[in-house]
Amino acid sequence: MEIFINELSLESQYYSREEFQTAILNFIGLFKVLRENNSQNQFYKDKLFTDRRYAVKNEHFKASFNRLEKDVRDVFRIIFDKHNPRDWQEDQQHSEEIEYLCLGLNCEKVNGTSIAEAAERKLRQPDIAKLLINFTGSRFGKLPYMYLQVLKKCEPEQFADIPFVEDQDGLKKILEDRPIPQDWFLHSPDKFRRTNRIIQGRGVFEEIETGYLWYLDNLHKDHYEVFDRDRKHRGEADLQGKLLSKTRDPKKDNRIDK
Repeated sequence: MEIFINELSLESQYYSREEFQTAILNFIGLFKVLRENNSQNQFYKDKLFTDRRYAVKNEHFKASFNRLEKDVRDVFRIIFDKHNPRDWQEDQQHSEEIEYLCLGLNCEKVNGTSIAEAAERKLRQPDIAKLLINFTGSRFGKLPYMYLQVLKKCEPEQFADIPFVEDQDGLKKILEDRPIPQDWFLHSPDKFRRTNRIIQGRGVFEEIETGYLWYLDNLHKDHYEVFDRDRKHRGEADLQGKLLSKTRDPKKDNRIDK
């Protein structure tokens, strides 16, 4: 799952340090639940959200954060560093030249935000779950559903539904409805990148370090098929990615077209 911190849910909604501290503790709880559910989650953030967004009235996030109790600040930093959210701008996939409109927010334009980026990645990789994490007390919490529908103004128009959460009860409901994909091992952006090939209805992934091609066997769904750069079958791997001995099958050579 790819998880985006929704910087737009920081909108100067807190009236005191105590209110903001409660929100930070809630945020920490969400991170802990996600960690327990699946350690393979990838987190993303807007690289400037702590500089540009407001927490306590008329106060930037950093200033509000620095006024919290030291123990709370320390726990937040530890949790944040452990999940190591990436700046999605480093590999931005949504175009600034195409409008992205959030229908739940009166068609507000959301270009240049985590919402637009999550929507574009959902359109490109529909089999990888996306999730927005909100800070409590924002306008998002007043919406009737825990999903944002984003319209990409292109020809033809495209829509992406992105779930969001801001409390642990909502998060648990989302996780119950979205089981971990069977080929979760291949969804680590540090190790694999998706290709445009499809085998047995499954996406083919390229291992970044070796160039090997992997896909989930869609008949048995209990192993991956692995091929080298020359499309020679290397064998089968279990669902944890361990190559199994004596599973090479020359009859499978060149099953993936060059």
